[in-house]
Amino acid sequence: GKSSGSGASQCDDCESGTFAEAAATTCSKCPAGLHQPAKGSASCLNCSAGTHAPSAGSPTCEACGEGYFAPKSGAYVCLKCSSEKGPSYDSLEGSAECDRCIAETYWDGDDCVVKPEGVVVDESGTTLEKMKLERGYFRFSAMSTEVYPCHHYWNCIGGKILSNSTATGSLCRKGSEGPLCSICADNYYMSEYSGCQYCGIGNAWLGPLLFAVIVLLCVAVAVCNQKKLMDLYTRFEDRLKSLGQKGTIAFVTMQILIILNTTHKSVGGKEVPNPYLDFLAFTSFTTLDVVALVPFDCMYETSFDHLDALLLESLVPLVMLVVALVYASARKLRSTALSSHKVLSAWLS
Repeated sequence: GKSSGSGASQCDDCESGTFAEAAATTCSKCPAGLHQPAKGSASCLNCSAGTHAPSAGSPTCEACGEGYFAPKSGAYVCLKCSSEKGPSYDSLEGSAECDRCIAETYWDGDDCVVKPEGVVVDESGTTLEKMKLERGYFRFSAMSTEVYPCHHYWNCIGGKILSNSTATGSLCRKGSEGPLCSICADNYYMSEYSGCQYCGIGNAWLGPLLFAVIVLLCVAVAVCNQKKLMDLYTRFEDRLKSLGQKGTIAFVTMQILIILNTTHKSVGGKEVPNPYLDFLAFTSFTTLDVVALVPFDCMYETSFDHLDALLLESLVPLVMLVVALVYASARKLRSTALSSHKVLSAWLS
């Protein structure tokens, strides 16, 4: 680790980055790929994997930059991941191998694989366990490679499956559970456009109650002002018929749009973007779907299932038809009785 020229009275230590063997007259630079941080050394050291010494006489080794790697010790140049492994591979600074993937792919333990639909692509270095989902998507475990769209978009909040939690606990919002976050918990009901909602007066019953109150008020006003309404109808009959036809067209058109949106989602189509989704939700009453409008889940201790909905939607129209027939028959009988009473009174007089 020392050298001296001819006629020198003592040997001098070699500087860092150089070395000298026994009886050397000069110090030699460490070759590229080797380094020596200490003074007075008799040899040089290999750069460790993930680092390199690009030139001779290096006192230290430089770490490979991001996207580069050095798989063996003693490297004088770092290799580029995209050239040596493929365009999907990446690495951190100072890496001995390309064990990261670009933002559009994830590391499955062996290779970089293209991220499926529903996985966030804004960050590189994603592993299978740490895949981050977009809102509206679900997967069943941290080791699952399959990602599924949720039928109820707002129930699936997206994100990562936490190591101390389940897929449902990490990916479903409060009040929803089960596969694809498709089941509402106790004291929650399923809203077609908002997912699982809490069974509170403010959001569960406010809409149906307001609708019922408005209908009852309209009926009361009609009964109390029957004669006036009939006079108005007689005066503006043509105009009212025209407005009625336009209203029927608008009503049926909204029903078609809502049914098309529901069918589109049921076959795997994407959610309609806002503000159109909010508009469809606001006009969803036009479908006259009692099960969708009234939160029956909040009335049942057990879940209001498909069979219950089928029975309700089958029986309610029949009950309404029977009530209408009874009402019509009662009015007819009353009219007949009044006519008979008039005839009898006229005969007696």
